Amino acid sequence: MRSFFTVYDRAIDGLALIAAVALALVFASIVIVVGLRTVGIFRGADVAFALTEYAMLYIGTLGAPWLLREKGHICIEVVRGYLSPRGKYVLAKVAYAIGALVSVLVAVFVIRAMETNWNEWEMRAFKVHKQWLLLPVGVSFGLVAVGFLRLLGGHGTIYEDSSVPIPDKGL
Repeated sequence: MRSFFTVYDRAIDGLALIAAVALALVFASIVIVVGLRTVGIFRGADVAFALTEYAMLYIGTLGAPWLLREKGHICIEVVRGYLSPRGKYVLAKVAYAIGALVSVLVAVFVIRAMETNWNEWEMRAFKVHKQWLLLPVGVSFGLVAVGFLRLLGGHGTIYEDSSVPIPDKGL
């Protein structure tokens, strides 16, 4: 199992790197296109805008599994502050289970959408196969589900403090 999570961690590191590079390229392309349009050199910004929209989809989805592992997802600490250590443990496990379930459902929904839209094209400034728009969402939510299942199995926590205790045998 350790080798599986080693491969998993390297995969999400790679996807996060792709997302980071895409974010830098989006930033640079916006600055360049706006600058060129301002001086009147470049008028055909439709392709750049379409690429930016597609890149934002990839950036948000490909970075999500890494964000979960690095404790970057939103946690509501107000409720946890009023709970006992055992209550915090139970709440964490419920949150992980819900996160895993929702992630699996989204991944399954994306797979079904890919089947339904097979050979369909998205047309903006250029044609893109819809599978390329749905694929990062499905892959990302599948990897996020693995991340939540990993947490559910007791491998870490998404909370900043380490107040989620090791369970008693009775739980």
